[in-house]
Amino acid sequence: MILVLAASGAKAHLTHDQERVFVATSDGRTVFLRMPLPFAFADEIAAARETRRPLASPYLRRELSGTAARYRVLAEAIDADEAAFRSRLSALFAFDRGGTPVEAAASAFRLHPRAPRTAFGSVSSAQASVATESTPLDVVFSDSVVEIRFDLSAGTGSLGLRRSGSGLALPDGVDVVNWLVVDAPGSSLSTVAVEGQLSERAAFPPLTERQTISWSWLALVVVLALVFVLAILRIRARTSLGPRP
Repeated sequence: MILVLAASGAKAHLTHDQERVFVATSDGRTVFLRMPLPFAFADEIAAARETRRPLASPYLRRELSGTAARYRVLAEAIDADEAAFRSRLSALFAFDRGGTPVEAAASAFRLHPRAPRTAFGSVSSAQASVATESTPLDVVFSDSVVEIRFDLSAGTGSLGLRRSGSGLALPDGVDVVNWLVVDAPGSSLSTVAVEGQLSERAAFPPLTERQTISWSWLALVVVLALVFVLAILRIRARTSLGPRP
């Protein structure tokens, strides 16, 4: 159940298809992300593979497991300097609006020992999950998941993901699926799935025409309902006064 990394750095830390879920607010000012934690250390994993040396990170502890080695996350090291860890997370991803880069800062994060079963497909569920205090008990590096909240600067145009961290060498048969979700209040989710590690820009989906029309129809129905109610109240008021002499 635990994928081990030999000292030679021969394998990556992912053994099956992985998902990265990006949930953006409709104004594009906030993006939530859930992904396997090893993606946040792709640069150090690559360096270990090239030098054939163990990972060198203040956030990980190497321990022997049989004839190989595995790693555990040092939650106390992350807690001791959360700002530095947030800076690492912020540097992984770059966003734009209409092709113009925007600043994105990792304002919050949460660690999970393994993939959570809680939903992460809407702004409300993602926000609630990231805001919950981490419970990093017995966190094995290859099993752990991180959730991140990115706060983006203002801009115009459609939201896009320009960079998604360093590439992580994957074993044969392992792939990555990226879910890009836009959640607008009162409407259904707009979602696209993009395979791979996003070496090129990936665009978040716009609100569909059907969703835009639904808002217009909703506004029309509300207005007509108000007119109808006011008309009924007016008729009742005249009736209650009785016939004029």
